Amino acid sequence: MRLTAKQVEAFHRVYIAGSITAASEHLHLSQPAVSRLVADLERALGIMLFERRNRRLFPTPEGRMMFDEIERSFIGLEKISSRAEEIRSLRSGSVRIAAMPALSLSILPTVIKQFTSTHPGVHVLLNTSLSESVFDWIGSDRMDIGLAALPANKTVAQIELLPCPPCLCVLPAGSAYANRDVIMPEDLADMPFVSLMANSMLRRRIDAVFQAAGVQRQMVLETPYSLSAMQFAKLGLGVTIVDPFSARLLVDGSVVVKPFIPEIPYEFGLVYPGAASLSLVAQRFVDTLRGAIRSL
Repeated sequence: MRLTAKQVEAFHRVYIAGSITAASEHLHLSQPAVSRLVADLERALGIMLFERRNRRLFPTPEGRMMFDEIERSFIGLEKISSRAEEIRSLRSGSVRIAAMPALSLSILPTVIKQFTSTHPGVHVLLNTSLSESVFDWIGSDRMDIGLAALPANKTVAQIELLPCPPCLCVLPAGSAYANRDVIMPEDLADMPFVSLMANSMLRRRIDAVFQAAGVQRQMVLETPYSLSAMQFAKLGLGVTIVDPFSARLLVDGSVVVKPFIPEIPYEFGLVYPGAASLSLVAQRFVDTLRGAIRSL
């Protein structure tokens, strides 16, 4: 005879309640049905689980051992159920994020703070590197979500272009053009310029704008990161053009941030690994990120 879940449940309830009557009320079964389930379990196990004395049930030593074993299983099931509820309600889990420096050092800390304040049980891992590495990590399923500059020169299954404001011009506060409403290429012809590195997609877009305008810049320094370019501008080494997130992060009285015409787009996107779907907690993080970007 095979064991059934109903037999085990009937035994467990009779043991706790101390009587067939109380167990039947809890299980919404008739007393004969509960008695039959317990008897069937005893036959299936080949051991006596209860002694019947004076019309009452008393667990045998074997019955107590079986109850202890079943109780551990019940506790395990309760833990599984509780864990599932935590995952379902986003009170548990983890999300692994890979992002280029311009985002991981600017907008992402605010987004992560907002996300963890509403999901305090979720563990967030943020890894920062150039977009090339972000694509590699996503391609090898080492991260759940990637944030990288676009267009991509690598094949990734899922890419979502995110809306973004155009790049901004950052000038030392004492610049002759600090009071201008907008900055144009010709305004920067005679000014020291802090540039991004030549292998940067943004650098190539900036170069194309100045070449189209016929303006030759006075390149004094190159750096791979927008945040570094911002710092050099704050020290008065020159003007720079950077992504809108970095421009807003470090602005203070030492620099002014101005719109630049013609607009230089800053394209970046969400990158997902393979054909795998996002977890519930990763999807909620993405929703939080999209909301933060829209607020800009």
